[in-house]
This record gives sequence, C-alpha cells and structure tokens, in this order.
Amino acid sequence: MAKLNTVVKREVKIKAPVEKVFELLSDYERSASHVPDLEKIEKRGEIYHWEFKPVGVKGINVKVQYDVRFSNIPQKEVSWETIPGSGNAEVKGKFELKGEGDETSVTLTMDVTVDAPIPRLMTKLAKPILESEIKNLVEGYLTNIRKTLEG
Repeated sequence: MAKLNTVVKREVKIKAPVEKVFELLSDYERSASHVPDLEKIEKRGEIYHWEFKPVGVKGINVKVQYDVRFSNIPQKEVSWETIPGSGNAEVKGKFELKGEGDETSVTLTMDVTVDAPIPRLMTKLAKPILESEIKNLVEGYLTNIRKTLEG
C-alpha cells in the first residue's frame, strides 16, 4: 500500500449573495449531491460517511471512503476533516467565502491523502493520476454548485 497526497486550491466567483452560497454549502447532504462520482453520503449522528465510485487505471481501482466532521463560521467558512481511521483516505478541506454585493468569492482548499493498493514503487506513476482525479472532481463540484446558485 502507498499513501498518495495532493493539495488543491481553486477560487470561483458565484453570482449569488454570500448568505445563499453559505446556505447551500452548509447543507452538507445537498452540497454533496453536487460532487461528481459520489456514490453515497450517509449521516451518522454528527458524522457523515462518504463513498465514491471506484477510480483508477489498468486494473488498479480504489473505492475511496471516509467519515468526516464539518464545522462552520456563518457566512465565512465551511470546513471538514476526516475522522482518523474511518476509511482509506484523509481529507481536510474548507470553503472560504467573501461576499461582494450580489457576488461571492469562493475559495476551496483540500488536502487529500489516499491509501492506494499499489506497491510503493508505483507511487511516482500513480500520483499524477490522483492529482488529475481530484482536480476533475473539484472542478466538477464547483461548476455544479455555480450552476445551482446562478441557475
């Protein structure tokens, strides 16, 4: 097994007031419905269990799953962090919101480490694949959020 890590940071402008953006992002299940390749999200008390469709190449597939706990600063931030040992990934992330009249600047930062079922020697080959998958997931998520809020 090899641990693969990537950090992603993206910023988008959404033509919606910060209150409306925060309302969607802090409704965790509704927000999660915008995440591409998410198979399921399940509320377990104050914890949310996430499971993604398997990803990979050439017969090496990883089904990423983990539990997270969210926290908020109203109208400013929605953040999350995995519960240690709850799955095969560690994810720490946050949305930072800045209201600018009828528009909101949204910055998404995520630090993702996946425990992949590959030999450590393949880490250098697998890392770009993870980075591409995470980048596409983040871009798709932000695009879907923007469409919902601007729609």
